Amino acid sequence: MGDNLIRVTWQDSHDTSTVWAQAIGMKMVKQDAIPWVLLDVKHTGVQAREFGVGKLTETTFIQRVNTEKGLPPSEGCTSPAQLGNKAFVQYTADYIFFKKTSGDANVDNE
Repeated sequence: MGDNLIRVTWQDSHDTSTVWAQAIGMKMVKQDAIPWVLLDVKHTGVQAREFGVGKLTETTFIQRVNTEKGLPPSEGCTSPAQLGNKAFVQYTADYIFFKKTSGDANVDNE
């Protein structure tokens, strides 16, 4: 996995369906907020099907929009001793989950 690609994961807390996605596009909309992102779904799954039908398993793309805040701290690391430190940065955003419908002949999720 040494390809330096951004990978993200969501899991539905009710039916345990999971989606793994990769960023394929970013756009800075506000200078003081994290970018809007388009994510291509690479894999979906369900851990325990007895809880539901797997709402996330039909997801093909995810889009992060309407971002507020979330930029990394400006000070960064100043010494090797700080490597691995974590900074939790609050932000808000809307995430839109897309799925292929029967009429979407041009959408291909391989």
